[in-house]
Amino acid sequence: MDKKDKTYVIKNISHKQLIVMKNALEMYTRTGIMQFDKPIDNIFNQWSGNSPFFTSYLKHQKKIEIYCKEIRNLLVSSDKEMSKYDPNGNWSMGIGNPKTSEETKVAYEVEININNVLRKSNRSKLNLTQETDIIVREENLREEKLLQIIKNMKKGD
Repeated sequence: MDKKDKTYVIKNISHKQLIVMKNALEMYTRTGIMQFDKPIDNIFNQWSGNSPFFTSYLKHQKKIEIYCKEIRNLLVSSDKEMSKYDPNGNWSMGIGNPKTSEETKVAYEVEININNVLRKSNRSKLNLTQETDIIVREENLREEKLLQIIKNMKKGD
């Protein structure tokens, strides 16, 4: 089987893994709406106060935020409307902005749905495991189909 034809499946997702996915989707969304300082802040706040990276981040946080705004301003410089916004302001595009990419909007929707599952606010078919091991394997479609047939046959007994 050609490598590009292989499919992979995750059979179990633990609560801990789902939180990581939700956070990653949030950071992707924030980047997509030009909130570059939020993902950086999130990354470095995950380290403890003993980490030299965290200490350096705290020391230079204001400067880093200025650079994030500069990146945002460079990216919107060709947009006639957005280039008029206050370059030092704390603005972003917003998820409902027509200029926000479709991928960013999808990431936002998935993040919200995962968050609802984590808060148990909605009924969901998603079952979380207590496992923290990563269980990702190559999927064998033929084997999966045979296992499903056997499972259905056992139900009929």
